[in-house]
Amino acid sequence: MQSRSTRFADEHHPAFLHPLRTAVLLLEADETDPQAHTVALELDTEGGGGAPDRAEVRALLAARADERLEMLVLAEPWLLHTWLAERLDQIRHLHLWAGPDRTRTALERAEREELPLARRVGGRLERAWVDWLDKAHRYRLVERSETRPVDDAGGP
Repeated sequence: MQSRSTRFADEHHPAFLHPLRTAVLLLEADETDPQAHTVALELDTEGGGGAPDRAEVRALLAARADERLEMLVLAEPWLLHTWLAERLDQIRHLHLWAGPDRTRTALERAEREELPLARRVGGRLERAWVDWLDKAHRYRLVERSETRPVDDAGGP
């Protein structure tokens, strides 16, 4: 969290606690592989926080959607679970800071890419994905989205 403290001037920004919420989602999904939690604490697919120094994660971030989907289907379970938990936390909080365009794009991507993967995994991750996407539509989160920039705290 020290690296996030240098990136965020406001520790109450909705994106500040993203890595910790992702780790909690992994625990709720019974994912205990240390690799999953190490990557979860570093991965930030929406906040521009960089990527873990792992080739498989960097490849996922650089891949086109169709390539990424294939890579995730073939990935080790810990990596798939980490990706799904990280993306779920992103779409659960983007509407609080990223504005309507990014929120809409993330929700469309979620329905197209991540939800089918979560359904393959099943269990807690599937239930969480289905529940959140339903809420996003019911509560019209795109229309209610806020824009709250990530304030750089002046760190490296």
